[in-house]
Amino acid sequence: MRNHARLAALLQPYEDLLLERAQLKKGMAVVDVGCGMGSLTAAVARVCGPAKVCGVDISEPMLCAARAACPTLRLLDADAQTWTPSEPVDRVLSRFGVMFFPDPAAAFANMRGWLGDGGRFVALVWRAMAHNPWIRDAVEVFERHVSTPSYAPGGPGPWSLADRDALAALLHESGFGAVEIEAQSLTLRVQGDAEAALNYYCEWSPSARLFEAADAEQSAALRRDFEALVAGSFDGAGIDLGSSVWVVSASAG
Repeated sequence: MRNHARLAALLQPYEDLLLERAQLKKGMAVVDVGCGMGSLTAAVARVCGPAKVCGVDISEPMLCAARAACPTLRLLDADAQTWTPSEPVDRVLSRFGVMFFPDPAAAFANMRGWLGDGGRFVALVWRAMAHNPWIRDAVEVFERHVSTPSYAPGGPGPWSLADRDALAALLHESGFGAVEIEAQSLTLRVQGDAEAALNYYCEWSPSARLFEAADAEQSAALRRDFEALVAGSFDGAGIDLGSSVWVVSASAG
């Protein structure tokens, strides 16, 4: 959970962006899809009030952590592909939580059905890895030393909705209207000394788990390459990491 918390802090600028685009108001009914440890759900509840706000996720460990941190929030162990709220909602929001459905068409059609009159779906999904050096640079290092999974669009997975045209088609075919998909790039900051920057790549970046496939010799080579990567970008107080998403907005149709 510690690494999830670190990543959530790193990605805080995207939570702020999503909240800005959501145009929330007091009393709105909102579902946060893929709520994880509840940061976005809590932020939404502070604006709208907690009575009609809930988060849904299928990760029980993260939900347990979220419930411990935010005991007043309504956080459900539920699959957004099949679950349905008891009443129509004003907003369906997701910060990187809608790329993992086994059946995206069914999931998006289901979520569209949650929206009441005037309701909107607002979500962030990753653009292709080529636009995301915060992950790409680390993956390129790993690819020199160990076997890595495919990072091509298609899913389920972080890059499953990276193709803009395919994403737009999915939304339209799921019954959404007024579909808008906008590219937005932000710089993410890992603050601290060079060792803190190295720890990002080696311990808690999304690709750091690939160290599990490395033997001792490969691990040493990986660490040397990451030290070189940090040396090329460290500014004395941290490193800046490029990133880019699609900001998705759509109505109920």
